[in-house]
Amino acid sequence: MLAKIFVSAGLILIFTANLTAVDNRKVAIVQNKDVLDSSDFVVIDNFVDDAIRELIDAKDFSEISRLRSDIIANSVAKNESSKAQYHNQFTKSAAEHISAALKSSQSLPADKKFKVVLNLLMIIEGLGDIQLSSLVVDKIDDDNAAFRYWAIKCFASPEVIKQLNDAGENSVSAQVVSRINKVIDKSDDTLLVLISGLASEIKSQSAVGGTELLIRIADLRIKQYEQWQVNDEITDAAVLKALYNKIVSGEGGADMAKRFCNLYSFVCQRYLKGVNLSAAHKDKLITVMVEIEDKCISKLLVRQTKIREAIQKKDNAALQAEIDRLLGDANTEGKLPVKLNIQYRGPDGKESTAPAALPAPPK
Repeated sequence: MLAKIFVSAGLILIFTANLTAVDNRKVAIVQNKDVLDSSDFVVIDNFVDDAIRELIDAKDFSEISRLRSDIIANSVAKNESSKAQYHNQFTKSAAEHISAALKSSQSLPADKKFKVVLNLLMIIEGLGDIQLSSLVVDKIDDDNAAFRYWAIKCFASPEVIKQLNDAGENSVSAQVVSRINKVIDKSDDTLLVLISGLASEIKSQSAVGGTELLIRIADLRIKQYEQWQVNDEITDAAVLKALYNKIVSGEGGADMAKRFCNLYSFVCQRYLKGVNLSAAHKDKLITVMVEIEDKCISKLLVRQTKIREAIQKKDNAALQAEIDRLLGDANTEGKLPVKLNIQYRGPDGKESTAPAALPAPPK
């Protein structure tokens, strides 16, 4: 009798699971079709609708993760001839049902709302389409840090950046830049890296504020160096590479080049002046100095490894001499400022051949 009860209970669990699980079989058939018709569009729409509804109701983390993966995995047709049809319908359905889910989430308890919105953001990021990303522009400057991160990530994928660039100047690009601009000052290192990558890839004609975002980030980092409040120096590898990308693409002009030289100078000065910095901070500074020498400076000037060699030899005098040669000192213009056709400004506003001096570390 007890065995029968267990068997019956097992059958009920299996039956219930089958009722609640999203059925991928019908949409898988549509994915392999040569040409789609109206009935196939209904199948796609039903799949997206069911998956989003189940994700909202799901409680188990693994189940939520599976549903996200199912939605993203089934977003593309397997047959080349029907890819455009499939994509258009899937995006249309996703936009409709995700938009509805975002609206309905506003009435949920706080913890439930957080889970639902976060997972919808992750789905949008995974689908990589500007039509869907546009649904969450308002989350870019949300009070919740996780929402801000994933909302910006929705616009940072290569696919969406290409769509932004292909679209030319449009309201979406302007909104994205405007909202990101509001959160730069309260962004942590992870978010600054993400924003730097996005800003460096958006072409100026499609988002006039892209270069301005990078200048804001560079100025923020320079200020943090001046105040000895840098938490993670590795961030500046991303910021400096983003500035470099704008320099070589001809965007940003002298303002971008000045920030590149000044920020790199502060990275180097922090290494030389930060006698009380931990080994971890020193290692990060070394990574940034060597990587930027290799990936950026060697391409702007000529191939060189003098900074790397001086660090390896622990020869700070040679390191300082090379930094002065590249960036300039009180008496001589540096190779980089000459190449980039820029001049520094001293505290008095007058032109200078030397980058700004990093203040001594606080005692």
